[in-house]
Amino acid sequence: MCGFFVVCDRSGAFDSGRFEAALDSMVHRGPDDAGTSIVCEEIGGRNVTIALGHRRLAIIDLDHRSAQPYAVPGSTMVFNGEIYNFRDLAAKLVGPPLTTTGDTEVLARWIDNEGIDGYSALIGQWAAVHHRPSDRSLILARDYFGKKPLFVYHDKDRLIASSTIKAIAIFLGRGFTHRRDFLTSFIVSYGSFLPSEETHLEEVCQVPPGGIESFDMETWTLQSQGSIIRQPGHAADIDLNDDEALFSLLEKAVLARLVSDRPVGLFVSGGVDSTLILSILHKNDCLDALTCIVGDTENSPDSRYAKEAARHVGVQPLVVPVEYSGGSFDHVVSVLAHQERPFALNGNLVAMAQLYRRIVDSNIKVVLDGSGADEIFGGYWDRYAPFAIREAVSCGDARWLAAIGWGNRSQLPRLRHAIRLAAQGRQLPGDADIAELIGLSSLDFERLGLRFDPLAKISGPLDQAQDSDIFRGRLQDWLWQNDRNSMACSIECRSPFMDRRLHPYVKGRRANKFRGSFNKFLLRKAFDHVGGFPTQWRKQKQGFSYQPTEFLAANRDRVVDLIEQSHVLAQNFPRISADMLRNPATPLPMLGKLFAVAASEPAGSPN
Repeated sequence: MCGFFVVCDRSGAFDSGRFEAALDSMVHRGPDDAGTSIVCEEIGGRNVTIALGHRRLAIIDLDHRSAQPYAVPGSTMVFNGEIYNFRDLAAKLVGPPLTTTGDTEVLARWIDNEGIDGYSALIGQWAAVHHRPSDRSLILARDYFGKKPLFVYHDKDRLIASSTIKAIAIFLGRGFTHRRDFLTSFIVSYGSFLPSEETHLEEVCQVPPGGIESFDMETWTLQSQGSIIRQPGHAADIDLNDDEALFSLLEKAVLARLVSDRPVGLFVSGGVDSTLILSILHKNDCLDALTCIVGDTENSPDSRYAKEAARHVGVQPLVVPVEYSGGSFDHVVSVLAHQERPFALNGNLVAMAQLYRRIVDSNIKVVLDGSGADEIFGGYWDRYAPFAIREAVSCGDARWLAAIGWGNRSQLPRLRHAIRLAAQGRQLPGDADIAELIGLSSLDFERLGLRFDPLAKISGPLDQAQDSDIFRGRLQDWLWQNDRNSMACSIECRSPFMDRRLHPYVKGRRANKFRGSFNKFLLRKAFDHVGGFPTQWRKQKQGFSYQPTEFLAANRDRVVDLIEQSHVLAQNFPRISADMLRNPATPLPMLGKLFAVAASEPAGSPN
């Protein structure tokens, strides 16, 4: 797990000092090693500088021999991530024997041999750039789910690919223009999710999940070469109703992510997902190889379930304190700034950052988590249940509907909310009062809600909603946050449920996702293969009960001061005045969103 910075520059003014400064700005992503490769070529009558820089967090094969940029006869490569099936790929390579024991050399040689079609064989998480001098091109590729970042800046004289936005701004010596449409939606909406190929900045985009793009230095054009993502279907060798087959795939996914030459940990949250990983590790006698980590969130039910799950398998977890309040003002500002884009204050963002920081001294460099299980197996009542209800009504499945109604009789507000959304055909767009305060018309308010939440208008079947959330919605936000939170502490995050072999389960039956009062029903059934677990039929995980209103109320003056200093907010929302900010009647949720914009501004504010 690392960071890289790549520049193609034909301006005639390549600045090696700024290139090194840009690369050094991501030392947190790779504190163990650094390397650069800078060559100049005459292309199309102009001198072109091709510079590849890499910061390494050494996880597999700690020797400098696996440092990057990594050159093979046909190309030079930088990459960030892990290829979990690299040993299987290594066995298929032809040519000289391998000189390293890690995945870097295997990936470089595999793609050099197979071309872009070789990406379809990879199991893992990665962002990679290959320089191929023979055809004067760069190949940019990103993993199936988009776990690892790959940002791109492209103008008439420069192509930049980077693991962070900040590095691009440092190299160019300037900031970028924030997109007012996204900022507006973010401030007023309950959920604003950027399309996976976009960012909140006008000049910076992303390679989409599973995307492969080619930059031609002759024509100075960047073109898509397709995607390794295939629409999930009923694979011939997978019975999507068979919990035993599912458990077998889960075992493969979990065990593959234990390959490491550095200490490994597992976040045990007290919910279904992380404790299922724990149960698989227990079944395979792997618990001695890692540390179980429990966030002690002020005696919450989650902490108690997590500790009980650890006792169930006979391990003593590393218990670290995590405050519901999210810590100090400076901590929250630091977390938001490190994200490089605005995010609403919530537990996944602020408390998880705190949890990572608390384990830095433990020497753990790899952490497993349960990300992706909700999106693939149907875990969010608020986002997915309305689609399931609409499906059942359209096909007359009265039995399933009756079971959902009876099973959730003690959760009537949740059930009524899902039924109302199913009937309305759309999610709630956001807060109309806040929209009015910033001068947003009702038409624009509705339009932005539909633009930046792929589930805002409920149409299509349940599996399409889940896929939209995976590749264009909530999961992309979680992945962005998880990557920044972990890498801020030089820790690699691995997510077994985000194994591409599990993606077909999005197409599973409605009853395998929501049944009675339970979500993720088929995933829960997988516990039967380890003799059950305390969390198997736990109905509602609490999660980090982070209360941003408490933080905002306690730090209101400092929050307002930071908002008033924001150039981005002043330029885009001139109606927001000092009197409005300091008026006690101004809603705290609005202050929280403005604060998030202001705190994340340094990475991309214009000069």
